[in-house]
Amino acid sequence: MAEADTTRRQLVAAFPPGKGFAVGKVLKAKDFVAERDSVGRGFMEQLYGVLDKQGMDARQRAELEDALGQLYLSSLPDLSWVKHGIHRKGTPGFET
Repeated sequence: MAEADTTRRQLVAAFPPGKGFAVGKVLKAKDFVAERDSVGRGFMEQLYGVLDKQGMDARQRAELEDALGQLYLSSLPDLSWVKHGIHRKGTPGFET
């Protein structure tokens, strides 16, 4: 908590409320809270929209989208049914 409070003070100094910034309180919650801890679907849509404008070749783009999708899935709560979409290759117990 002390380290988090120190970081919060640094952020408040760097991004003062008087300039329109808001730095939230330090929370000591160990539970997953979707509103606070997850990346929303809207963010992923915006991210893919930005990728559309980058002019990447199809193979590179597919690999990057897959990596971003896997990161998104891994950020979901452990009980989410969507986590079944995570690639298992390289995971103990996986066979090709």
